[in-house]
Amino acid sequence: MSVRRFVLMWLAILGGASCAASAELQIVNSSGKAIHQLYLAAAGERTWGADRLREKRPSVIGRGETHTVADVAPGSYQLMLVDADGSECQIDFVDITGSYRIDLTSRRLRECTSSH
Repeated sequence: MSVRRFVLMWLAILGGASCAASAELQIVNSSGKAIHQLYLAAAGERTWGADRLREKRPSVIGRGETHTVADVAPGSYQLMLVDADGSECQIDFVDITGSYRIDLTSRRLRECTSSH
């Protein structure tokens, strides 16, 4: 095997490994309410991470908007979304591997705010 092929093979392997090391979460907000805060925590954890919308400008997921959180470590999570009224929507058992999409409808928002 030539040196060039050897190097290209290792670059492909390492490049594939780095791609597999992160995932993304896509939230499609069709709920009719703006989402003002978004938190993630590893499944079973009691503490939430930082607000994932703090870097977004404006820092909300508006009605009809889609927002993608990139560079999420693959794994099982619970999510906390907070709307303008301060109502909290907790979604448990979210397995994020590769690209994971949540369609946040009005019904789903009502269900998750009333169940917690």
